[in-house]
Amino acid sequence: VLDLKMEDMDGIEVLKMFKKMLPSMAVIMLTGHGSEHAAKTGIDCGAFDYLTKPCEFEELLAKIREAVEHET
Repeated sequence: VLDLKMEDMDGIEVLKMFKKMLPSMAVIMLTGHGSEHAAKTGIDCGAFDYLTKPCEFEELLAKIREAVEHET
């Protein structure tokens, strides 16, 4: 689970680094600064899915389970 907006780095750049290191890694983008453009960019860069804050814990947990199943 990766936040889009971080203090020192942009989440999309971190996503790109993760995908270079381990292309099969399922990354879920989570942000309170969501936009359709940001979601599309994350998905285009390899994110498994994109959730906006606040999100219910059960929704996040279900998405993590889905991502783990997808990765294996």
